[in-house]
Amino acid sequence: MNLDENGHSGIIKLEENLDSLKKLTQAYNKYLASLDTMVNNLSSFRLNTIMKTLTEISIVLTIPTMIYGFWGINLKLPFEEFSFGFLLVLAISLALSGAVWYWMRKIKLL
Repeated sequence: MNLDENGHSGIIKLEENLDSLKKLTQAYNKYLASLDTMVNNLSSFRLNTIMKTLTEISIVLTIPTMIYGFWGINLKLPFEEFSFGFLLVLAISLALSGAVWYWMRKIKLL
């Protein structure tokens, strides 16, 4: 009879240990899921920051590209006969790019 009581109490302790291990495993599973979510959020934030920077650069560089594209067509253009025409167009495009950059900073796009 003693063996039956010891076996029964051992099984009860084993079931209690299994229940506590199951709860611990579920808690670790939730913890790992929250860590995975946090890592995904951080990588998404970093990707958004990189994309924002690349967008800003492309916006600022679009202005000189458009000006030089118009300057390169085969028509009579302003400042074409002027000896410092290229430098003047360069200064204008840099000034416009700087103004757009400043405006974007002012309205907090950059």
